[in-house]
Amino acid sequence: MISLKVRESRSVLSEMLNWKEEQGRGRCCMLASAAISRIIADLITGSLYTAFLTAATFSVVEIGMFATLRFLSSCFSFFAPVFLERYQKRKWILAALRFAYYLLCLPVLTWIPGAIADRRLMLFMFGAVIFLSGIINNLFLSGYAVWHIRFLPDCIRARYFSSEQILSVFISCFALLPLSALADRLGTATDRMHILAAIRIIGFLIGILDIALLILPQEDPYPRRAAVCFKNIMRIPLKCRSFLLTVLLVAIWDFSNELSRSAWSYHLLNTVGAGITLLNTASVLYAAALILLSPFWRKILKRLSWFRTFSVAALIHIPSYLLCIFVNSRNFHWLYTLVMVIQSVDGVALNLTFMDFKYINTPPEDQTYFISFLLWPKALRHFLGRLPARCF
Repeated sequence: MISLKVRESRSVLSEMLNWKEEQGRGRCCMLASAAISRIIADLITGSLYTAFLTAATFSVVEIGMFATLRFLSSCFSFFAPVFLERYQKRKWILAALRFAYYLLCLPVLTWIPGAIADRRLMLFMFGAVIFLSGIINNLFLSGYAVWHIRFLPDCIRARYFSSEQILSVFISCFALLPLSALADRLGTATDRMHILAAIRIIGFLIGILDIALLILPQEDPYPRRAAVCFKNIMRIPLKCRSFLLTVLLVAIWDFSNELSRSAWSYHLLNTVGAGITLLNTASVLYAAALILLSPFWRKILKRLSWFRTFSVAALIHIPSYLLCIFVNSRNFHWLYTLVMVIQSVDGVALNLTFMDFKYINTPPEDQTYFISFLLWPKALRHFLGRLPARCF
């Protein structure tokens, strides 16, 4: 019975990722890109990024300022439709924007702290590059989402997203854990800074492979119903009531989530005394949860719906944030691990459903307007969510 289910699962997976078929080839490229992007994301915004900022002697106030600039730059996704909807073929524009984003976030930001001696000028340049890279990033985010959704019909979307999670987490585990352990073992701040800088440059080179994978899938002309103008940025999404309900749910979750996540990595590294390795060990727990629980959550998803499955997982997730309050230097080894176990179990469902939220209730026409509308308030929600914790 078990072997029959395994064979059926492999058959569905091989059909979904059939390289000989155009749609399957596109999904293969998307999966590989997602795995690479997971590694690069940790270098740009994750625990290795926080470790880099700490090694570069930035204070917690300065790190908070950089985070604020990054989130404020997200507001520029509001203008993405006016830019992208002018083009019926966009992939080379999207590739160029992503290359510029990786170039600024990895080699340029790595170079600035050691190259500019004047502290004020260095802070200004570092913040300016973060803000500029954020603008560039938010001009192409909705473009990739609109392009790639054509490869994901509803019948395979849940399986694809769970496969993407599994592959991304496993690749990041094998890549990030050894690097984190190496960075933790280096005693002096100078040595740590050198190894982290080298990791970031390698990440940029890997990012070029990511761009190459993203431009391989075929791109068809995009269906367009509305004229390209600024007034349609708000007018078109506001006409769709079901889509606005999705936006409201995402806004509430993002805001509540950021209240507890603010400066969490910095607190664990500098106040609690946890190492980079322990922070990235959470990926191992999540990888195990993905393997064991993805079939279970997919069954729940079939019985319920995307929104109801998300609600069940969120109710399980909330108590773990209360446990975070009690994590300190004496108990973080076991209590932080317990928090990560809980968040890994329900995180499978949360991430699986959240990945599809930008497509739920989104009409097939003018999708750039809808997805950009969903993304641009994210900056405000994150900023307002993190502000109380920063003030505290």
